[in-house]
Amino acid sequence: MFVYVRHAFSRANKYQTDMQEKGHDGLEGEELLNYINATFDERDADLADQGIEQAKESAQLFKQWMIDNDISIDQVVISPMMRAIRTASIFLEAIGYQGEVTLDPDLQERMQENIADLGSDKTPLLERIRNSSDLLNGLSIDESLLTKEAWYAADAESEEEFSARIDSVRDKYVRTAEHTKGSITLAFSHHQIGQGLKNDDDRIENAAALDIKSDGSYTSLYKAAGPK
Repeated sequence: MFVYVRHAFSRANKYQTDMQEKGHDGLEGEELLNYINATFDERDADLADQGIEQAKESAQLFKQWMIDNDISIDQVVISPMMRAIRTASIFLEAIGYQGEVTLDPDLQERMQENIADLGSDKTPLLERIRNSSDLLNGLSIDESLLTKEAWYAADAESEEEFSARIDSVRDKYVRTAEHTKGSITLAFSHHQIGQGLKNDDDRIENAAALDIKSDGSYTSLYKAAGPK
């Protein structure tokens, strides 16, 4: 089983929501989106306060799902972006996970002219994780896939490049978990990755968890929790 969890509500999400609600001086549609992308200046956005509460509520729902279905986690893979790492940290603490976690750049959000999707450079990010008491605390971290010091591309991926990345995620994790008896891979990632893996355009709510198959079919494990 491959379980995908979208990160909880981030500071970038909050900024976008705030600007859209304000309508910012009458801007609409693409002009408003361009304004949001041009003015939000946090390169690797963490969760907003309401996102932390949302992640905590969702983590308890996930924990109950594991108990109800007698589930244990064999593998955890995480996008090396702060909002995914923070969400994963909250979930893994809630379920008492003690195994290894892998940071995989293939799970990062798609860069679409949004500075919040550039992420951190490798060394500062790892130092932040190691020096924090609430980021993957005490867990062994596999850094082997972080092959570049700054592994985030500043340019948007082409459709072909993004499709190839989705195929890589599907091959590495979805098919493997699907064809290995009793294997549960838990992945913390982003909206565009989830949309690429599943076979419809329905929105994935923040902190939602989906059981996704290699053919794109999926099942929601619970309703997304917490403040939007």
